[in-house]
Amino acid sequence: MYDLGKQFHIDLSKLKSKPESIVLGPNYRFTILSERLIRLEYSKDNAFNDYATELVTNRDFDKVEFNVLEDSKTLQIITSYFRLVYLKGTSFKNSKNLKVYLNNTDKAWYYSHPEIRNFYGNNLTLTSTNNSPKNKGLYSLDGFVSLDDSFTFRLDGNGTIMSPNKDNLDIYLFMYNRDFGYCLKDYFTLTGMQ
Repeated sequence: MYDLGKQFHIDLSKLKSKPESIVLGPNYRFTILSERLIRLEYSKDNAFNDYATELVTNRDFDKVEFNVLEDSKTLQIITSYFRLVYLKGTSFKNSKNLKVYLNNTDKAWYYSHPEIRNFYGNNLTLTSTNNSPKNKGLYSLDGFVSLDDSFTFRLDGNGTIMSPNKDNLDIYLFMYNRDFGYCLKDYFTLTGMQ
């Protein structure tokens, strides 16, 4: 295989998050990457992804302060920007089972939220429209945006492309309220500079 150069090599040490940033349980893994960014994973067989993807090249963020409150049925994760509430043992796909509330607002995100106040990007093609999920932008008047990384290809340490597990969910949720500059900082830390 032809070596494309150091700029295309993936630093494998940056793909795993710090253990103290992870909240793990049966079928779910939540990773608090920053006060504004959380990774939401659901897997029926507890097979979570630590590979690079088409989108993500770094999950090794600085440690962040957060609180975890839980009992036998409910899990809550609280940062200065959001509060996640999850009904343990349930799928993320039901909006009653998982909600993430934006602090000091009346806004909440849930799986398949329409995010209709998103300003969208400029990635238009002949087959996409401005409001296509593939053209979602980071800026939204809701103060949050989700990026679904569930169906992108994975890359192992040798650069081999692997298909994703179609039954798993892997979502990055940016809960920035009006602090859009921090959203961009977190995004470029996650994906690398363009």
